[in-house]
Amino acid sequence: MYKKLLKIFFVCCIMICTGCQSTPEVVEKRMSGYGSNGQIKSDDINYCSLLELKNANLKDINVELDNMVLPEKIDFSQVESVEVLDMSFESGFTDNKEHIAGLFGVDADLLTADSFDMDTVDVQETDYMLPGFTYDDGDTYFTIEDDGFFSYFSGLSNRCSNGDAVQKRVLGVYDLDLEDVSGKKIQFDNNNEADIREMCNLAEKWLDDNVSHNEYKCNVTNACVREIDDNGKLKCLLSLDIDVFYKGIRFNNYIGTGIDDDIMKYGMSIIYENNKDISCFSNGSGELKVDSSEVVENIISFESAVKIVNDKMSGFNNNKIAKIIPMYMLHCIDNHTGQYKVTARPVYSFIIKSGEDDSELFIEKGHMYDVVFVDMVTGDITVKIGGGK
Repeated sequence: MYKKLLKIFFVCCIMICTGCQSTPEVVEKRMSGYGSNGQIKSDDINYCSLLELKNANLKDINVELDNMVLPEKIDFSQVESVEVLDMSFESGFTDNKEHIAGLFGVDADLLTADSFDMDTVDVQETDYMLPGFTYDDGDTYFTIEDDGFFSYFSGLSNRCSNGDAVQKRVLGVYDLDLEDVSGKKIQFDNNNEADIREMCNLAEKWLDDNVSHNEYKCNVTNACVREIDDNGKLKCLLSLDIDVFYKGIRFNNYIGTGIDDDIMKYGMSIIYENNKDISCFSNGSGELKVDSSEVVENIISFESAVKIVNDKMSGFNNNKIAKIIPMYMLHCIDNHTGQYKVTARPVYSFIIKSGEDDSELFIEKGHMYDVVFVDMVTGDITVKIGGGK
């Protein structure tokens, strides 16, 4: 049942608030003056070119900070283009079921037709249907759906998802944007030791070969080593969280709250139980494709973005920014045709460490971070603090 509900969980992240906690009252009061989508006067905004954005440097920022601490460095040099994207999910993706199933050694002839009718699930009224195919032999589970979603569970990951194995403790959590994990080890079952950085490289190579394409690049951004009680024997799983990049800018994989011009998450997950074979994979909520795009020539300068955040966050305490990342904030629109449309807007993302991840299989960055988004085109600010995870 866990795997069958997995896609419904991701769809619910699009359709309804997935927060594990509500926004604290004190935060709501502080935010009430500007809401979640405030604006700054146009005469306070400066613009820059793509080249100037790529070369942005903290030492060039002339802002008197009010209760905000910036990270030691930023790096926007990988940005190839800044665009506003119109996107949608794939259709007819199950035409590729033989190839996708083969990536995991599943015989496509054994797949059975399956579908989820969201009207039968207690989330909200919708016409959304998820036709697809599933294989489940008790040890291996695989599903693929028309909108591009596919996932795979086997071995220890499958037993964890079924509740037959349980997490005992987390041995290490790593943010690869901030930490070098080279030399850090994980002890898999049967004294099978592996270097975490090498495992990340292995995952990225697999993604490059099988999932990435001309439009997208997939990079491991977070890693978690979990100790699992498997019927009395302690074993380790390595959970990896993957961000998807479009021309050097990643899609938001931190905060997701809903539809109707709200924010959705988009990312992938890989889990290993040994140093060679994928134990679990999920591409999140489906396969997004770019239908059209508009290049942004005049970009809100990084210094202006810092001013905007400094002004709007002045009433909050302990605003230590862990990192600042160019990102696409995804707005998902339900057009009631069974096919969601998505707009991706470029933003500066000011990311604040706020807690620890309490999930037990996949990594949930929304449990660990708060985010303040500044639109690179309009200067609009969106604050997601203490909720909206």
